[in-house]
Amino acid sequence: MNFLLNKLNELGLIRTFGKNYQFKIGNKTNLPAEIIVAACLEYASRVNYGGNTINISSLLYNEGSPGMAFKLTENVLCEAIETVAKRFDALVFSDTAGIIQLTFKDEIIANHEKSMAKEKAKALEEILDQEDNNLPCLVCHL
Repeated sequence: MNFLLNKLNELGLIRTFGKNYQFKIGNKTNLPAEIIVAACLEYASRVNYGGNTINISSLLYNEGSPGMAFKLTENVLCEAIETVAKRFDALVFSDTAGIIQLTFKDEIIANHEKSMAKEKAKALEEILDQEDNNLPCLVCHL
């Protein structure tokens, strides 16, 4: 438990007050904009079902969203997206008539999904390499 609390504290996600803990809401100095945007794209790829636009309120308040996971404010999330979108043409941050959205080209999600598939395959390979051949298969018994 202490390991987890220490990691959350290092990331700036929680504050400790003696024996009490509190989520830190807003800006996290140890959380780069690129990580926030990567989390937004990961989330969008799971919930958007082929769409290429997601509104900021979904990224902030929906269950499992980066805003909820990292306890971000709208300003912090928007700043992170704007910062990264300035460097990549495949991302567009827009605020039209009060509707704030992140739009991304299809290739961004396709590239992200390919990268994640490679990482998952690599992790599975590492698990299987560590497996004791005298015991039942870990994959078959998950």
